[in-house]
Amino acid sequence: MRPDELEQRLGDIDCLFHYTTIEAALEHILPDETLRFSPVRSTNDPREYKEWSFMGVGSIPKSGSNHLHLLEINAAINTLVGSEYKVACFSQNTEDRAGYLKSRMWSQYGQSHGGVCVVFSKSKLISSLRNWPSQESPFYDEVTYTAEMKIHADALVVSLDELEREPTDSVARKHAIEHNRELFFTKHSDYKDECEYRLVIHDCEPGYSFVKTNECIMSIPVNSARHSGGKLPPGRWCEPRSA
Repeated sequence: MRPDELEQRLGDIDCLFHYTTIEAALEHILPDETLRFSPVRSTNDPREYKEWSFMGVGSIPKSGSNHLHLLEINAAINTLVGSEYKVACFSQNTEDRAGYLKSRMWSQYGQSHGGVCVVFSKSKLISSLRNWPSQESPFYDEVTYTAEMKIHADALVVSLDELEREPTDSVARKHAIEHNRELFFTKHSDYKDECEYRLVIHDCEPGYSFVKTNECIMSIPVNSARHSGGKLPPGRWCEPRSA
């Protein structure tokens, strides 16, 4: 493919750009066709990695155990959102900059300008998530940015009446689904240059989760400024099958 054709292809709105290390690309993403999803609590925005304090509204339970209920729901939602929901993060094209030409992203996530940027098809990635073995549908959307350091108050309020009627885990899960926009797709405005797009899945198993990405990879920009070891073909680009 000619450079101008490739550049036009990578300017498509279907492209998502995942900056990573050469090792991650060669050991997992390319040979296994898998993408690692990390617990939300491992992200770098304090809005996400800090534990939240939830408030209860409604009538006082007949059992008089509203304090205990709130302790339980705080622990349940923080564990659920922080550890059981896993996220994969990408950059997008914007009107003024291509998603693979972001110097800070290369520095922070792309092995200090010595890594790679794997280009995925958004539509194919979303389609691949339909095979994820979970009762919950995945979430996927653009990230919005706010100057507020705290989570919006609406996302921190739970119903005491629901806690009296339903199991704590069930209330926590319903709360996370209802407020997924605020909990998973809102970051501080300091990160707005990332122009982030996210995929979020639920997995009760601790640690990372790996999702198959068969036929989702479109191309791989290689940052040759600090190309290391000759492990990938020299030059600015390589196709997925040539790496």
